[in-house]
Amino acid sequence: MTITGLNRAGDVIAELERAYSKLGMNGELTIHYPNPFHQTFILAFGPNWLPPETMTTLLTQAGFAKLEHGWWLGVPKSPLAQRFSRSILARLFCPTIYFVAQKRPLPNEKKYSVSVIIPCKDEEGNIAKAVRSVPKLGRSTEIIVVDDGSTDRTAEIAKNLELRVKNLRLISYQPNKGKGHAIAVGFKAAKGDIVMDWDADMTVPASELERFVEPIARGQAKFTNGARFIYPMEKRAMRPLNFIGNKLMSLLFSWVIAQHVSDTLCGTKALFKKDWQKMTWGRDPWGDFTLLIGASEHGLTIADVPVHYLARTAGKSKMRTLQHGYQLLKAALKGTIILKFRN
Repeated sequence: MTITGLNRAGDVIAELERAYSKLGMNGELTIHYPNPFHQTFILAFGPNWLPPETMTTLLTQAGFAKLEHGWWLGVPKSPLAQRFSRSILARLFCPTIYFVAQKRPLPNEKKYSVSVIIPCKDEEGNIAKAVRSVPKLGRSTEIIVVDDGSTDRTAEIAKNLELRVKNLRLISYQPNKGKGHAIAVGFKAAKGDIVMDWDADMTVPASELERFVEPIARGQAKFTNGARFIYPMEKRAMRPLNFIGNKLMSLLFSWVIAQHVSDTLCGTKALFKKDWQKMTWGRDPWGDFTLLIGASEHGLTIADVPVHYLARTAGKSKMRTLQHGYQLLKAALKGTIILKFRN
């Protein structure tokens, strides 16, 4: 079976899952799509961004084992063409990338309980919809709203919801202590086997949360990381400077943690609570770098989960590009020292 055009698919994982359902066991899947190398350093792009590392991860999540991949010149096979296709230059000049994968039995999905932590500050326009949007995940789903010193009606709205939504808990405190602190408070209070943080602004669709749990429940990864740069973003979802900073941080962290991550600051990540409890907390104000550094320190396999990143419909982003960018850069440098130069 052959698939072409995955770089323009609305949902790559869904396309792979459809192929999986049509193939017999051990059936082979061949994939061709345009070489994504040129998109790595281009800041605005239309098609899906699918570097080989990401494609390998997605195939695994869909139930395939990669047999081979490479860059194709589009000319009849010859010893010279085959030699060139394996060279570093092929990444730049070959027009097409290809994968060959084989269908394997999906691991038995163990039923774990899941806690979804929603850290928030001044999200009165979003919090009710966010709570009601959380899908059923795993054996049971717990929702914990952590109100991080809001000055609007966020806590009041969540408190009223707590009376009607039996799997919801509210933790509220003053003054504001930052998102990283709020995540830690929520994770510590969580009763689920798997813990996940999810931003109240719903820029990551609730319908995609299950994809963070599945690879962990199946034993395919120990840590799932939201990847906002795989699919084209909705207009105004991210400021240009934030886009540039995120791309650069992704390149840095992929080197630092020795695993490919295409995004570092997506507000949705998941892991077993027992693994989080081993981590040293408080290395960055947002919690994202802390989680990635901790995952690397403890040898957790990280899997990117593509998400369709949306623009806010209510409220304002709490990210201040220059102020928080400086804080995050310091955290990234500390992480580099911890993982690369301190033994």
